[in-house]
Amino acid sequence: SSDLLVELKSLQKAKGILEDKLLQMEVLEKEKQKLQEKLQVIESKRAETNETSKEESLKEQLEMLTRELKSKDQRLVAKEHEVQNLAEQVLRVKQDQESLRITLEKERQEANRNEEDYKEKLAEQSEMVKSMKDRDRKS
Repeated sequence: SSDLLVELKSLQKAKGILEDKLLQMEVLEKEKQKLQEKLQVIESKRAETNETSKEESLKEQLEMLTRELKSKDQRLVAKEHEVQNLAEQVLRVKQDQESLRITLEKERQEANRNEEDYKEKLAEQSEMVKSMKDRDRKS
């Protein structure tokens, strides 16, 4: 019976230790749940921060692309003005060319008329000299 009492006390002591361990496990389980909740909150905040960072990065990229687009638009407008100015210059040159072609044609016609008049007068003078020589011979 003494052995039984020792064994009973030993079992009661073991039961107390086991209950203590179970209580510690429950406390640890609750702490684990709290830590998991904190971890979820932290991960959620980190995800939000990542999203915010991504959003800021995308905004920066958009702003950069917008500036680049404006710059290209300005260059395009400048090129369009340049092309327009060159087109106007080409038109003026063509008009000048046509005007000079007309002037040249008039000058050619005038030169041809002057050449014909000169040949006519030369022929008349030649005829006159010939007729004077013929008269001198007859006399």
